[in-house]
Amino acid sequence: MRSLKLFIPLFVLFVCFAVANAEAQTRIDREAYIAYLEALPLSPAVSALERRAKRAVLCNAANVYHESRGEGLKGMMAAAQAAPNRARATGRPLCREIWRERAFSWTLAPRQITDKRSWFKAQGVAFKVYKNELGAFQIGATHYHRHDISPKWSAAGIGKKRIGNHIFMRLKGEF
Repeated sequence: MRSLKLFIPLFVLFVCFAVANAEAQTRIDREAYIAYLEALPLSPAVSALERRAKRAVLCNAANVYHESRGEGLKGMMAAAQAAPNRARATGRPLCREIWRERAFSWTLAPRQITDKRSWFKAQGVAFKVYKNELGAFQIGATHYHRHDISPKWSAAGIGKKRIGNHIFMRLKGEF
């Protein structure tokens, strides 16, 4: 019994250290990846933004690039709206929301931007979302997934709409 009393606090301390270390590693990875994005060729519109806005647009552009570059323009615009909508719903800054653990699968193992044309297109779409210049194309989604899978969380989705290869929705209780 005495060893159990010693074990439990040590175990709790270990878990706290592991969680703090994982969060710090995610922060380092996020910051390193954002620095990588800032070093890539940028569109003139994105280059002209002040630092905080530029970082938000680049995080969203990277998300659009990795999540929907194979989609048509509507699919890219829908994906580009989901992360900022989710950030508003949670109160987190956009980059932090995109890099939140398991929010978007590509952030678990970030890859390089290799398709220059798709990268500039993703920047353009992310910039339009940032400037709120999508006109009537506002879907209000905070979440999406590929049409050929059904994650558990999607059961709580409302306002579902398929655009391209993805199904977009809000989760109950948001907005």
